Amino acid sequence: MNLKNRIASCFLAVIVVAAAPSFADEPPGVTAPDREKLEYLFSSWHGRSLEELRAVWRREESIERRGDTETYLFERGRRGPAIGLGGIRVVGRGTILCQAYFRMGLEGVVTRATWRGPSADECWSLFREHTPPAE
Repeated sequence: MNLKNRIASCFLAVIVVAAAPSFADEPPGVTAPDREKLEYLFSSWHGRSLEELRAVWRREESIERRGDTETYLFERGRRGPAIGLGGIRVVGRGTILCQAYFRMGLEGVVTRATWRGPSADECWSLFREHTPPAE
């Protein structure tokens, strides 16, 4: 293939990729990584009201006010597996805790949403049922 044909092929590939539809608004498939599912879940809350948020997440753990914004913290947890040390099972069980943060702007809607926790896998299992209501 000569240089002219190579350049034409590369140019065509760039056009095809640039013209391809964006699937960012579509939910990730069941085989997608849990981190991707969480990112989609939290981005789907953007523009939603406090009433919608509370209807799904129920009562917040805390509210932090900064200037004209408020951040609502919701927590979900479950008992984790018992930890073993050198073949000896430690009595008691730890708690796996995942936190969801929603920032409400002046318009009274979610402007930012994020999560914190031990891992995407753990938090996805705790948050997967917390999707916004259908529009």
